[in-house]
Amino acid sequence: MKKFLAILLAVVLVATLFAACGGNKGGKQNTTTPLVVGYSNFSEKFSAFFAESAYDQDVAAMTGVNLLDIDRQGAVVEKGISTEKIPYNGKDYEYPGMSDLTITTNDDGTVYYDFTLRDGVKFSDGEPLTIDDVIFSMYVLSDPTYDGAATFFAIPIQGMEDYRAGMDTLLNLLFKAGKKNTDYKLWTEDQQKDFWKKYDAAVKGLAQDIVDFCVENGYGETVADCAGAWGFTVADDADINAFAAALTEAYGSDVAGMINTEAASKSVDDLFPNLVEYSGTGIKTGESADNIAGIQKTGDNT
Repeated sequence: MKKFLAILLAVVLVATLFAACGGNKGGKQNTTTPLVVGYSNFSEKFSAFFAESAYDQDVAAMTGVNLLDIDRQGAVVEKGISTEKIPYNGKDYEYPGMSDLTITTNDDGTVYYDFTLRDGVKFSDGEPLTIDDVIFSMYVLSDPTYDGAATFFAIPIQGMEDYRAGMDTLLNLLFKAGKKNTDYKLWTEDQQKDFWKKYDAAVKGLAQDIVDFCVENGYGETVADCAGAWGFTVADDADINAFAAALTEAYGSDVAGMINTEAASKSVDDLFPNLVEYSGTGIKTGESADNIAGIQKTGDNT
């Protein structure tokens, strides 16, 4: 249950809460002074679903809202609509939030998580935020072709496996098939060659990025030194290809996760341009359910 709630915290409703700048009061136009901050390089993916860098995630957090929040001790706030008061260090603190949560444990071992969404919340264009938007967010994170950082799809929600069955990404299928595959029913031979050319170049580029960083900063002089400094074990006489092979063994087809986790200075776009052509393309491999049985709209706001 705790794991479930922790992951639900990542279900972000992409609803900007900032009012439009300007307005008319007494015949004069109001202006808003912008907030200007100095920051490290953005990856420019300011989406709660797909932000890669911590800096992009900060922007997404400033322009969206969470379905649930946590208190000063890291516990989930279950009554955000009623502004739950929770004591900490001898003082009560108020926690206004986007929803109320009721948890019911059933006799068969299943658990219901019933959410009631706060009324009156609007997107930046004035449209109301509804329970359909919550469900939409959950379906984005559950899609077989979703390649962002959230792991909502790993929660044991009833019907999740049935919904995700029967489809895989072109990326995963190509990787599983391998370089020597000769069955081109689901993709062409040119697609397969192009993928492996880009994959190998990306992983080798990542390995070189790490080695260059380590050498420049005095963490080592050889590939083996730098791989070791990065937590990988290779032979003492290993070359860059051996380090790339170690990265591939550790991450497999999760090339975006590999780059986001291990890169010293490069981004996914730097090392594997247009990766979404493979990670975002779904290939039907069998039958799947039309919806997720355990995600149900029970009312206009619940």
